[in-house]
Amino acid sequence: MRTARALLLGLTLTAALPLCAQAAHTHLFDEPSYRWSDRAPYTCTVTLTCLNAGCTAYPQTRDCTVTVKRIAPTCTSDGAEIYTASFQLDGGTLTNPMVKSVPIPKTGHTFTRDSTTKATPEQDGMIVEQCNCGSENIQTIPSPKTVKLSRTAYSYNDRAKKPAVTVADRTGARIPASNYTVSYPKYGYIVGTHAVSVKFRGSSYSGALSTSFTVAPRSTEWRGLSARSRGFTARWLRRQTQVSGYQISYSTNKNFSGAKAKKYTKTTTTSATVTGLSRKRTYYVRIRTYKTVTETGKSKTYYSSWTPVRKIKTR
Repeated sequence: MRTARALLLGLTLTAALPLCAQAAHTHLFDEPSYRWSDRAPYTCTVTLTCLNAGCTAYPQTRDCTVTVKRIAPTCTSDGAEIYTASFQLDGGTLTNPMVKSVPIPKTGHTFTRDSTTKATPEQDGMIVEQCNCGSENIQTIPSPKTVKLSRTAYSYNDRAKKPAVTVADRTGARIPASNYTVSYPKYGYIVGTHAVSVKFRGSSYSGALSTSFTVAPRSTEWRGLSARSRGFTARWLRRQTQVSGYQISYSTNKNFSGAKAKKYTKTTTTSATVTGLSRKRTYYVRIRTYKTVTETGKSKTYYSSWTPVRKIKTR
């Protein structure tokens, strides 16, 4: 009995081959032809062809034995499943030199928090995360910098003032309200400047910031304006609460350039006469209230908004 050689992956296999069915010869095989399936579960077939003329035993197609080797992916590198096909022929093993390789995508890092340094108004914070592979991820927590109020100026009306608060970090990004508490002043409705305090809490921030809003006295209303010889008389509505007095401003220009002003320091005063003006000249007049308070040991005056401007022509 003669032998035939089959080559695979650089290895030589010698197998005893049977006689062909229609001729007194041994099989002389061509190179095996392998075919992998296109999708999992992956299979492979091999087709054997005898080169001897008149051989009726071949070609034959057989199923191969498929083995798989798995290379696990890592955080940064792809893995793979490598499929190898082989078959038995006359007591010998032939292996497909063309393996089937199916990539397995890299897993990417899975970080867990290792430590946190809280951000304060003075400096940034930091979150350090670790992956099982040893890689480290550091995230900066920008320091909180600004506190904005939905409203910063009010007029007195005997009701508590609690403007909405928005806090942002140094990049301008809004900090969620769950990271801080807000404290409003107890007497934040009276005339003056009032602080709003923000105290940080939670795992990412610490420290405090503050801002303020003002409450001005309530404005008055016109009750009349009449002309006099070289002057005029103004009448207004009395304001008693959170008011120290009144101020009249008048000018010959409707934009009040070069305006003159007079103060009246009694809240009971509801009219005033201004004299010594030019005859038959038109004057523009407006009135407001004021309140003088003591803050941090110093006297400060707050003014209401002006009444609508009225004009009068002197006699």
